Amino acid sequence: MQKETRQITVPAYRDNDGNPCCAACFNTGEVCTFYRTQRFGVNETCVFAKRDGRYAEKLERRKDGHGTLIPCSECPVWSPKN
Repeated sequence: MQKETRQITVPAYRDNDGNPCCAACFNTGEVCTFYRTQRFGVNETCVFAKRDGRYAEKLERRKDGHGTLIPCSECPVWSPKN
């Protein structure tokens, strides 16, 4: 058996202020591949977000909860290494 390493390319989005975010437009489907919802769609999260028991960490939004989604600290798309 052989082991191989692969890389994937995924879209990354920035808001109008240049901040990293998880989506450009939900209406057109310009949303991160790793975006998820939980609790019947009430909480937005990421497949890479930390888990606290049954649920993953909730993503925060800018502008007092009405702005763009802030990527979680575990996000491989927006990690400090990239």
